[in-house]
Amino acid sequence: MSEFRKNLKNTEEFKKHDVKKFVFQLYDENIDFLELMPSGQKNNLINRLIYNYRAEDAQEKKRINFRNLCKKIAITVALVLIGLPLLVFLVNFSFEVTLNSYSEMEKNFEKLFD
Repeated sequence: MSEFRKNLKNTEEFKKHDVKKFVFQLYDENIDFLELMPSGQKNNLINRLIYNYRAEDAQEKKRINFRNLCKKIAITVALVLIGLPLLVFLVNFSFEVTLNSYSEMEKNFEKLFD
């Protein structure tokens, strides 16, 4: 009965912090370990595990975002290094073709009027 009163007292303390209860399923090898722990220690263990999981998850998300950013930067640099010289080459080629075309037209007009 004293265990019930301790649990009741602990739940009254937790209600001040707007706490919600959950039910978990444990593997068989963990049942005895968890049953031997006091209620407050169980709560601290679960909360620490959740906190650690969330911290690791946040770090993993940061790593993934950093990796994606590096990939985007590498692709952008590659496109600029390949695309910029190609653009210059195409503009130069189009100017040469245009000038050659005008010079040929000029020669053709001179032949017509001569």
